[in-house]
Amino acid sequence: MVLGDRGDGRRLGAGGAICGPDEAPYPALVLLPAADVQVEDVWHTAGMRATGSNDVVVDDVWVPAHRLTNVVDIYGGTTPGAALHDAAPYRWPMVPALALVAAMPALGAAERAADLYAQRLGNRVLAYSGAAQKDQPAAQIRLGEARVRLRALRGLLDDTVDAIQAAVTNGERVPRAARANARVAAAHIVHESRAVIGDLLEASGASAQFLDNPLQRIKRDVDIICGHVVFDYDVARELAGALEVGVKVSPIAML
Repeated sequence: MVLGDRGDGRRLGAGGAICGPDEAPYPALVLLPAADVQVEDVWHTAGMRATGSNDVVVDDVWVPAHRLTNVVDIYGGTTPGAALHDAAPYRWPMVPALALVAAMPALGAAERAADLYAQRLGNRVLAYSGAAQKDQPAAQIRLGEARVRLRALRGLLDDTVDAIQAAVTNGERVPRAARANARVAAAHIVHESRAVIGDLLEASGASAQFLDNPLQRIKRDVDIICGHVVFDYDVARELAGALEVGVKVSPIAML
């Protein structure tokens, strides 16, 4: 239907709808009054508990056309809002925006983990040997490697954001290849941040696993972040590679 759609169903973490002009279905994002949806309390997780990413259930709700937007337009930064408002933020493609913004907490958490690990080295005495961990070359190597890996990730984040910001500021449409590269950059940042945290936690001893230790909470939170579909590292790399060599990619692929 062109003017709107009626739908029901369950969406994990957000609202959505299926509609279609010319009888061709396409996914869309919709805006609904809070009274029209039921939020089910299912978000009982090992990490990121404060996000409250519960299920949203919709039962036979009418969505008028002005509250419905094709995801292809949202992905491309060509929504009605982008045409109406002459402002760069409206031209940002959604997936790079989502992926890059959501990658920032993972990187920040890894940077904090490195700070905590460095502080821990100053006071930690290894069990049985009685040696100060800060004097162990292996511990020093882990810290030095973590710092340089995290600096590289922050540089990748800044470069990727700057490239897209420059395009939308100039009124340019961000091509799919650039959007795919942004998604794979974000996925790489999260993947590597998680790896750095794991390396540091591995060398922090069993006491770092107590619930009052922030290192274990950082690990759990970033593990959950990695599970988001936008950070699927295999899919992100596949899409970027496919577009570069000219392989056809679905128009509704998350780019």
